[in-house]
Amino acid sequence: MVNAANTQKRDSWPAIIAILFSVAATILALSGLLMDDEALLAWLGVKSFLNDPIAMIFFQKFHPSNQLLLAVPTLIGWRAYLMAHTTMAGLTIFFLGQSSNLLGGNGSITALVLALSPPFIVSAVTGQSNTSAMFLFALALWLALKDHRARVLAGLILGFALWTRYEFAFLFAGLAFFIAFVQRDLKAALFTLIWPALYLSAGAAWHKDLLWFLHFPQLYLD
Repeated sequence: MVNAANTQKRDSWPAIIAILFSVAATILALSGLLMDDEALLAWLGVKSFLNDPIAMIFFQKFHPSNQLLLAVPTLIGWRAYLMAHTTMAGLTIFFLGQSSNLLGGNGSITALVLALSPPFIVSAVTGQSNTSAMFLFALALWLALKDHRARVLAGLILGFALWTRYEFAFLFAGLAFFIAFVQRDLKAALFTLIWPALYLSAGAAWHKDLLWFLHFPQLYLD
């Protein structure tokens, strides 16, 4: 009885911290006191996607998965776009806190450390695509740890997440490796390849070029 109460209390703290963070971050975001040019560029990318979805979905520079993830909030407006980021950031705190508990750690400390991280706060409040990438990673990790039946969904999410922020590729690959070889669920890990295969195939058909992803790369170097 006592152990059950302690477990419930332990599991509730990441949720409490996540809610408090989301409320505070939303207030700050909507105040307009903190702005960022990279976030504005990401916003313009999603706006352009809404105007011409086919052209923009294969423009890797503007993170196609991020465009799909944020299309509806962006359609509503700038404030909804910001609120989507603060909500995703709060969920990231919750999922990572719960994942820490599932791994035998202290989810409260994990959630608190992330909530107090200056880069994480700035990304959430200004609307940077880092927030989308962290959210999808945290969700995939929680699913992979929570239930073996959910690992397939975790794999699908990891493949989709790659096109939210390319710098996170090693993080996504690391979790896929964990699912495949630590959790010994190779089938679920292989689901990571489904979105990349579909996306790259669709791009090849559109561009009529099998190597289009190299000819139109994610990054352009001066």
